[in-house]
Amino acid sequence: MTTAADAWQTRYDTADTPWDLGAPAPALLAWLPARPGAGSRAIVPGCGRGHDAIALARAGWDVVAVDFAAAAAEQTRELAAAAGHPIAVLQADLFALTPAMVGSFDLWVEHTCFCAIEPADRGRYAAQAASLVKPGGQLVGVFYAHGKPGGPPHDTRPEAVRAFFSGAFTVEALAVTPHSVERRAGQELWAELTRKA
Repeated sequence: MTTAADAWQTRYDTADTPWDLGAPAPALLAWLPARPGAGSRAIVPGCGRGHDAIALARAGWDVVAVDFAAAAAEQTRELAAAAGHPIAVLQADLFALTPAMVGSFDLWVEHTCFCAIEPADRGRYAAQAASLVKPGGQLVGVFYAHGKPGGPPHDTRPEAVRAFFSGAFTVEALAVTPHSVERRAGQELWAELTRKA
């Protein structure tokens, strides 16, 4: 039986990874300079090849990168080491992370993970973020609002972000970002959410 992890592994094996920009998300790069990590802990779910995770590590964050696919995890390790910023990389199901991680992160960075999971799991994703981010911590990142049926990637409307996350997080910012690659211009929502006490 083919698992979800197998399906994502196949995407890497066949070089079918259109979500991979080959670089960090432009919106994250625009946000990072004024927010050095100084040892604070960040988690990057669905990290892909680790471009965002490496950018965070370069800015001083203590980063844990998570991906279902073995190839993604391995390539993240390789790219991080080559960049001189080794990070903790877990090949794991985001929804099955160790209880020891509960409340241990200052920052959760979203980019192409929420749109990749089944819409029926979005509530679980929001609950996991609320569980792992400590009170006062943040969830930031890009939500893909492409407006097309089907998926993945599944469309994400602003009202969906508010509906799933506003119970545990205060929505500080949620709007189309001017910082996107050309093919996604006008389709990416930049979000800044703060975990409630």
